[in-house]
Amino acid sequence: MKHLAIVFSIFLFINVSQSTPFKECNKGQRPPTNLRINGCEDFPCKIYRGKNITAEWDFIVNAPTKALTPKVTAYVLETSVVYPFAQKNACDTLINGECPLSKGDEVTYSLNMPVLSAYPKIKLSIQFEFFDDNGNVQVCFIVPSKVV
Repeated sequence: MKHLAIVFSIFLFINVSQSTPFKECNKGQRPPTNLRINGCEDFPCKIYRGKNITAEWDFIVNAPTKALTPKVTAYVLETSVVYPFAQKNACDTLINGECPLSKGDEVTYSLNMPVLSAYPKIKLSIQFEFFDDNGNVQVCFIVPSKVV
């Protein structure tokens, strides 16, 4: 029985901490060191209408900053649309670290983003970026996705 509990604990840890693949941004911007999107283990990530996307990503701060301004962009075919992301400062939901941030800090951000039921069932790529006080990108990555 003790061995079964150990095996179950290891399985639970691996399942919760499973990394999600991502694509790096074309501009040579720094990617996260690790990304975990709930329910996504390969491309395309399935995004369920009427649910929230929950994720965490770890990154290393490349310049001092007092705030992190998020920008979420959806790419569909050859068109880009900036998602109206309500959060103005990503520092508000850092679960490892707090602002102000120093160069070299290793931080973890927690995302909880709604997906409206009205969204069409389409394939798209979602780009996440955080900008520092000077407008420079602190972290950037793209996740190929499918709204279902």
